[in-house]
Amino acid sequence: MSKVNKYLKLQLDTEFKKDAENCIKIKNKLKELEGAVWSSEWRILVNVIFKGYPYDDRIYKPSKIGYIFLEGIKDNPVPSLDSITIGEYETILYALEEMNLYPGLSGKAYKKLIKKLKKLQNGVETDKVQPK
Repeated sequence: MSKVNKYLKLQLDTEFKKDAENCIKIKNKLKELEGAVWSSEWRILVNVIFKGYPYDDRIYKPSKIGYIFLEGIKDNPVPSLDSITIGEYETILYALEEMNLYPGLSGKAYKKLIKKLKKLQNGVETDKVQPK
């Protein structure tokens, strides 16, 4: 993604500045959600237009799905794990155990959630989380 960052920074100085800003928002949200930006997700959300031979310049523009993604993150920000109550933690842990999901979860947010859930289950940090 370092080349993508380079091209997006260059694109910020062109008439396609708004597209670059939107792509940066998409990239930052993917990184926040997953801990990394996977090319399989990036390619669905962003279209790349090559300037053509002999140039290696690219223009990044959100795809139709990318614009829907941008609307979703604007309207529904991801809640902070610190704002979840003990009861909500227990409900999430129970649901994850019932679906047998948490051994296969990936992404920083999910790993952080599971770590906090396990601490709460063992009685650690219960005084730090404020019940409703």
